[in-house]
Amino acid sequence: MTQLPHPDKHAAILDVAQKLFARFGAAKVTMEEIAADLGMSKAALYYYFKTKEEIFRQVISREQDEFIAMVETIIAEQCGAAEKLMHYFEQHLTFLNELLNLKIISIQATDPIHPIMRDLFQEFSRRETALLEKIISEGKVRGEFYVDSSEATASLLRNLLIGLRFRFMKHFTDRAIGQDDIALFAGETKLFAKIFLKGISR
Repeated sequence: MTQLPHPDKHAAILDVAQKLFARFGAAKVTMEEIAADLGMSKAALYYYFKTKEEIFRQVISREQDEFIAMVETIIAEQCGAAEKLMHYFEQHLTFLNELLNLKIISIQATDPIHPIMRDLFQEFSRRETALLEKIISEGKVRGEFYVDSSEATASLLRNLLIGLRFRFMKHFTDRAIGQDDIALFAGETKLFAKIFLKGISR
């Protein structure tokens, strides 16, 4: 990543852009609006970011990095692997809620932001699966989990969570997601977590 002379300004731009993306959706926000909200000229904004798409990339990447850091903290906790996995599920729901706040569901396949999101989540999926494998492997070594392959189990868990998310999101292409919808999905995910843990626990 390019080293910027004023890192605080860089972070401030991302904070403002994230707020605007959450309010209006990334597709509708312009560079002029981001600059105006910051009280800076459009030319000054272009000094830090050449395109809105690059700002969006870094906003999402920052959210992903924060989630990964949180899972790494969970892995370091002094508790059993099953408890760590439950903590992971809780953070997974919080992370998803942050993404929904950014209105990523409204991004169309024809939008220039769409391939950026696809590439970001492919790499993110790899990182998240590797962390899940660490938790499951720890449980296997401690005798908490009965699995043939920690890697395959982590990959399956990740894919099942993606399936649950897609099933949830496909219902909201023509209406906004409400708090009741999110609560229903959270309940479903927590039930899945309990069933999954019961299935792999000794």
